[in-house]
Amino acid sequence: MPIGFKRNSNSPVGMGDPGDNELIQELQENVQRMAARIEALENADSSSTTQVVQQARIPKFVAGDNVTITQTAARVNIAALLESGSSLEAFEVVAEYGDYLECLNGTATVYVAKPWMLRRSPFDGLTVNGVSYEYSAVNTRTASNDDDSETQVITPDYFAGEVILVVGRSTGITTDAGLSIEWEDVNTAGRCWATIGVT
Repeated sequence: MPIGFKRNSNSPVGMGDPGDNELIQELQENVQRMAARIEALENADSSSTTQVVQQARIPKFVAGDNVTITQTAARVNIAALLESGSSLEAFEVVAEYGDYLECLNGTATVYVAKPWMLRRSPFDGLTVNGVSYEYSAVNTRTASNDDDSETQVITPDYFAGEVILVVGRSTGITTDAGLSIEWEDVNTAGRCWATIGVT
Protein backbone atom coordinates (compact mmCIF):
# COMPACT_ATOMS: atom_id res chain seq x y z
CA MET A 1 0.00 0.00 0.00
CA PRO A 2 1.46 3.43 -0.93
CA ILE A 3 3.15 5.32 1.89
CA GLY A 4 0.97 8.07 3.30
CA PHE A 5 -2.28 6.32 2.48
CA LYS A 6 -2.38 3.89 5.39
CA ARG A 7 -5.17 4.04 7.93
CA ASN A 8 -4.82 3.53 11.68
CA SER A 9 -7.43 0.75 11.57
CA ASN A 10 -7.90 -2.20 9.25
CA SER A 11 -11.45 -1.15 8.35
CA PRO A 12 -11.92 0.35 4.88
CA VAL A 13 -13.65 3.71 4.64
CA GLY A 14 -17.37 3.43 5.23
CA MET A 15 -17.24 0.03 6.94
CA GLY A 16 -17.17 -0.38 10.69
CA ASP A 17 -16.35 3.26 11.37
CA PRO A 18 -19.44 5.36 12.21
CA GLY A 19 -17.51 8.57 11.59
CA ASP A 20 -16.74 7.51 8.03
CA ASN A 21 -20.37 6.62 7.33
CA GLU A 22 -21.55 10.00 8.62
CA LEU A 23 -18.95 11.80 6.52
CA ILE A 24 -19.94 9.90 3.37
CA GLN A 25 -23.63 10.63 3.98
CA GLU A 26 -22.89 14.33 4.51
CA LEU A 27 -20.81 14.48 1.33
CA GLN A 28 -23.55 12.76 -0.67
CA GLU A 29 -26.15 15.20 0.63
CA ASN A 30 -23.91 18.16 -0.22
CA VAL A 31 -23.37 16.84 -3.75
CA GLN A 32 -27.13 16.43 -4.23
CA ARG A 33 -27.80 19.97 -2.98
CA MET A 34 -25.13 21.45 -5.23
CA ALA A 35 -26.41 19.49 -8.24
CA ALA A 36 -29.89 20.90 -7.62
CA ARG A 37 -28.50 24.42 -7.34
CA ILE A 38 -26.49 24.07 -10.54
CA GLU A 39 -29.57 22.81 -12.37
CA ALA A 40 -31.54 25.75 -11.02
CA LEU A 41 -28.87 28.16 -12.20
CA GLU A 42 -28.82 26.62 -15.66
CA ASN A 43 -32.61 26.88 -15.95
CA ALA A 44 -32.97 30.30 -14.32
CA ASP A 45 -33.43 33.48 -16.32
CA SER A 46 -31.21 36.47 -15.58
CA SER A 47 -33.77 38.06 -13.25
CA SER A 48 -33.88 35.05 -10.94
CA THR A 49 -30.22 34.04 -11.07
CA THR A 50 -29.22 36.38 -8.26
CA GLN A 51 -31.91 34.95 -6.01
CA VAL A 52 -30.75 31.39 -6.72
CA VAL A 53 -27.12 32.27 -5.95
CA GLN A 54 -28.15 33.96 -2.72
CA GLN A 55 -29.78 30.71 -1.66
CA ALA A 56 -26.65 28.70 -2.47
CA ARG A 57 -24.94 29.09 0.87
CA ILE A 58 -21.49 27.60 1.48
CA PRO A 59 -21.42 27.04 5.25
CA LYS A 60 -17.69 26.23 5.44
CA PHE A 61 -16.71 29.79 4.40
CA VAL A 62 -17.47 32.77 6.59
CA ALA A 63 -16.42 36.35 5.97
CA GLY A 64 -13.86 37.65 8.43
CA ASP A 65 -10.44 36.40 9.54
CA ASN A 66 -8.88 37.89 6.38
CA VAL A 67 -11.48 36.30 4.10
CA THR A 68 -13.75 38.34 1.86
CA ILE A 69 -16.83 37.07 0.04
CA THR A 70 -18.26 38.99 -2.92
CA GLN A 71 -21.25 38.00 -5.00
CA THR A 72 -22.42 38.78 -8.52
CA ALA A 73 -25.42 37.49 -10.45
CA ALA A 74 -23.98 34.06 -11.22
CA ARG A 75 -20.80 33.79 -9.16
CA VAL A 76 -19.65 33.77 -5.57
CA ASN A 77 -16.03 34.88 -5.14
CA ILE A 78 -14.11 33.93 -2.01
CA ALA A 79 -10.69 35.49 -1.52
CA ALA A 80 -8.16 35.37 1.29
CA LEU A 81 -6.44 38.67 1.95
CA LEU A 82 -2.66 38.70 1.68
CA GLU A 83 -0.31 39.62 4.48
CA SER A 84 -0.09 43.36 5.03
CA GLY A 85 2.16 44.85 2.38
CA SER A 86 2.42 41.65 0.32
CA SER A 87 1.52 41.36 -3.34
CA LEU A 88 1.08 38.81 -6.10
CA GLU A 89 3.44 38.79 -9.06
CA ALA A 90 4.16 36.59 -12.08
CA PHE A 91 7.78 35.45 -12.48
CA GLU A 92 9.50 33.26 -15.08
CA VAL A 93 11.30 30.14 -13.84
CA VAL A 94 14.99 29.83 -14.76
CA ALA A 95 16.26 27.02 -12.50
CA GLU A 96 15.13 24.76 -9.66
CA TYR A 97 16.95 24.11 -6.38
CA GLY A 98 16.05 22.01 -3.36
CA ASP A 99 14.12 24.67 -1.45
CA TYR A 100 13.68 27.44 -3.99
CA LEU A 101 13.54 28.56 -7.62
CA GLU A 102 15.66 31.04 -9.52
CA CYS A 103 13.34 33.26 -11.54
CA LEU A 104 13.25 36.38 -13.68
CA ASN A 105 11.16 39.45 -12.89
CA GLY A 106 11.61 41.19 -16.22
CA THR A 107 15.39 41.11 -16.51
CA ALA A 108 16.06 41.02 -12.75
CA THR A 109 16.98 37.73 -11.04
CA VAL A 110 14.77 36.91 -8.05
CA TYR A 111 14.54 33.86 -5.81
CA VAL A 112 11.25 32.20 -4.91
CA ALA A 113 10.69 29.64 -2.15
CA LYS A 114 8.92 26.46 -3.11
CA PRO A 115 5.75 25.63 -1.17
CA TRP A 116 6.78 24.14 2.19
CA MET A 117 5.72 20.56 1.38
CA LEU A 118 7.82 20.62 -1.82
CA ARG A 119 11.03 21.85 -0.14
CA ARG A 120 13.98 19.57 0.49
CA SER A 121 15.29 20.81 3.85
CA PRO A 122 12.22 19.92 5.99
CA PHE A 123 12.50 16.26 4.94
CA ASP A 124 15.90 15.22 3.55
CA GLY A 125 17.57 12.66 5.82
CA LEU A 126 14.75 12.90 8.35
CA THR A 127 11.93 10.63 9.50
CA VAL A 128 8.50 12.26 9.59
CA ASN A 129 5.46 10.33 10.91
CA GLY A 130 7.35 7.05 10.53
CA VAL A 131 8.47 7.75 6.95
CA SER A 132 12.17 8.33 6.16
CA TYR A 133 13.16 10.59 3.25
CA GLU A 134 16.36 10.61 1.19
CA TYR A 135 16.74 12.97 -1.78
CA SER A 136 18.62 12.06 -4.96
CA ALA A 137 17.78 15.27 -6.87
CA VAL A 138 16.01 18.59 -6.31
CA ASN A 139 12.69 17.02 -7.32
CA THR A 140 13.24 13.31 -6.55
CA ARG A 141 13.30 11.43 -3.26
CA THR A 142 12.89 7.98 -1.74
CA ALA A 143 10.30 7.56 1.01
CA SER A 144 10.61 4.45 3.20
CA ASN A 145 8.92 2.93 6.22
CA ASP A 146 9.08 -0.53 7.80
CA ASP A 147 7.02 -2.09 4.98
CA ASP A 148 7.60 -0.18 1.76
CA SER A 149 10.03 2.01 -0.14
CA GLU A 150 8.95 4.23 -3.01
CA THR A 151 10.44 6.80 -5.35
CA GLN A 152 8.58 10.09 -5.43
CA VAL A 153 8.88 13.06 -7.80
CA ILE A 154 7.37 16.54 -7.87
CA THR A 155 4.66 16.61 -10.50
CA PRO A 156 4.16 18.48 -12.72
CA ASP A 157 7.81 19.40 -13.11
CA TYR A 158 9.01 22.97 -12.84
CA PHE A 159 10.57 23.96 -16.18
CA ALA A 160 12.58 26.84 -17.57
CA GLY A 161 10.32 29.47 -19.12
CA GLU A 162 7.32 28.54 -16.99
CA VAL A 163 5.44 31.52 -15.55
CA ILE A 164 4.42 31.08 -11.91
CA LEU A 165 2.34 33.22 -9.58
CA VAL A 166 4.19 34.18 -6.41
CA VAL A 167 3.34 36.03 -3.21
CA GLY A 168 5.59 38.46 -1.39
CA ARG A 169 6.23 37.22 2.16
CA SER A 170 9.02 36.40 4.57
CA THR A 171 9.83 32.73 4.00
CA GLY A 172 12.59 32.24 6.56
CA ILE A 173 14.90 30.56 4.04
CA THR A 174 17.95 31.74 2.09
CA THR A 175 19.69 30.88 -1.15
CA ASP A 176 22.89 28.84 -1.18
CA ALA A 177 24.71 32.20 -1.28
CA GLY A 178 22.89 33.38 1.86
CA LEU A 179 20.40 35.77 0.23
CA SER A 180 17.08 36.08 2.05
CA ILE A 181 14.11 34.83 0.00
CA GLU A 182 11.07 37.10 0.16
CA TRP A 183 8.80 35.41 -2.40
CA GLU A 184 6.95 32.08 -2.36
CA ASP A 185 5.29 30.07 -5.14
CA VAL A 186 1.52 29.92 -4.45
CA ASN A 187 1.37 26.63 -6.40
CA THR A 188 -1.44 27.43 -8.82
CA ALA A 189 -0.21 24.40 -10.81
CA GLY A 190 -1.22 22.12 -7.92
CA ARG A 191 2.21 20.47 -7.66
CA CYS A 192 2.62 17.57 -5.25
CA TRP A 193 4.74 14.45 -4.67
CA ALA A 194 3.75 11.48 -6.84
CA THR A 195 4.95 7.88 -6.66
CA ILE A 196 6.77 6.52 -9.72
CA GLY A 197 8.02 3.23 -8.27
CA VAL A 198 7.50 0.99 -5.22
CA THR A 199 9.90 -1.65 -3.87
